Amino acid sequence: MQKISLLLLAFLVGCSSVEKKFTSELETGHCEMALEKIPENETGAKLLSKTQNAGGIALSYALTGAAYTGEVLLDVVGGTIMFVALCGPPIALGVIASTNSNGGSSGGYGGNIGVCLPGNIEALLAPEFGKQTYNASKDLRCPNLVGISQSLRRVAACFSRRHKNQDLEKANQTLLSLQQSPRYYEC
Repeated sequence: MQKISLLLLAFLVGCSSVEKKFTSELETGHCEMALEKIPENETGAKLLSKTQNAGGIALSYALTGAAYTGEVLLDVVGGTIMFVALCGPPIALGVIASTNSNGGSSGGYGGNIGVCLPGNIEALLAPEFGKQTYNASKDLRCPNLVGISQSLRRVAACFSRRHKNQDLEKANQTLLSLQQSPRYYEC
């Protein structure tokens, strides 16, 4: 436990040091250096982000799997109950009628099983819990881009404060790099 505490402390101190260097570069107008020292690009931050993303993905799929399992169970159990409730009496009457008409021998059901099944059998199916849960838990599967977005916007603001055409173009490219990233549009 003590080793884990020390590791966590070292990680937090390292993160704050990276953030201080990044902020210092921005404050002194060294935008290119700040762009290279974005805190979210550091190994520890990347590992934390990937761990959070993996946890979110696992939770999303676990919830979706549980919802689909519940949906299947509801379909099977509900379908069985509905079949027995709707089809039991006609089948029983058919068997009794068949037995009586054949002189006591069981020559078949004799009843029409189509009578007991409704025309729209899909109406008996459970709601689509799995699909709804999958769609509702979409955000859990998405990477968290808040930190990198804020850092890139701070770098773009640094470039734009210089008021030179080439720096304004760099500011625009910095913002476009995030906007054109496939990670940005995954979700």
